[in-house]
Amino acid sequence: MRKLKERFHRKHGIVSRIFSMVLALAMIVTMVPAIGGATTAYAASPTIRLYLDKPSTWNTPVVNVWATGATVDNHDAGNATITQWGNQEKPKLAYEDSTKLYYVDVQSSEWTGFQFVDAGSTDTNAPEIQVNGGEVIDEIKKFNTNTSIYYLSDGKGNYQWYKDASRTETLTKPLDYVSPEVNGREVTFRVPASKFPGAEKVTVPGDMNNWKEKEADGSYVLTKNDAGMWTGKFTMAPGVYGYKFAADESWTVNMTDPANPATTNGNSKLVVPGLEDKVIDAVKKNETTELPATLKCYAKDGTVTDEPVDYSLKAENKNVSELLIKC
Repeated sequence: MRKLKERFHRKHGIVSRIFSMVLALAMIVTMVPAIGGATTAYAASPTIRLYLDKPSTWNTPVVNVWATGATVDNHDAGNATITQWGNQEKPKLAYEDSTKLYYVDVQSSEWTGFQFVDAGSTDTNAPEIQVNGGEVIDEIKKFNTNTSIYYLSDGKGNYQWYKDASRTETLTKPLDYVSPEVNGREVTFRVPASKFPGAEKVTVPGDMNNWKEKEADGSYVLTKNDAGMWTGKFTMAPGVYGYKFAADESWTVNMTDPANPATTNGNSKLVVPGLEDKVIDAVKKNETTELPATLKCYAKDGTVTDEPVDYSLKAENKNVSELLIKC
């Protein structure tokens, strides 16, 4: 009888230890995502309400969220088609009368990026405001309760992300530098050297130089100063330009301008306001040269209009009988 009891206790003791080991293993497996430092999947991720102060040139703002499995709630605002994207349909932003702002609610456990797009635009490239990683996404990931953030005009021609509609606190720490800085036709680009560790050269490929990343091909080249800032000043004609920064004259390492939230077609957006430059054929003696009646005028917000033009001679010229303006 004693041997039978010993075998019974030994058997159940082994079973008990096996059960404990299985339970412990299950707990470890459950904890692996948190321990391993990978993306943590919350049981109930907070909902982030994204507000947009619609640019004056936009018609129909929609949202495109890149995170797989994200839930987008536009409160029955419907969809709109982006013709420039092969007629893709995206959720329209709802409109809030009390704030006069557009908004959409997004819930995701894996925030990577998103973009607002003007689905009503007839431009070749649909205007967009893109948030691709970076400090804004880092701040969004810190929220553990439902939160609203606001993309608003700062009253100086630029937009910023704010924590409140009254613009009392920005979502990210304000930068201590400006890029691009536009003064007439003079444009200064700046980017901290810490963004390109080890780089020996930083260039600015963009629409203004046909996206050339190499200095020999005409790219803009920045110079690193003693404060650890890559900087360069260039003269540019009025217009709207896309651009990026590239390290060591290669596309291997490139980025949009960290100080510039405005984007176009996935690139940083620069507006040089003013009347467009127009190249006119040389005037020949005894021949009539027609001058354009209108020229494109670029406003600070990127609005483009055709404006009538008046011409005059800088100095009297006896060889010019009159100035004719024809359409």
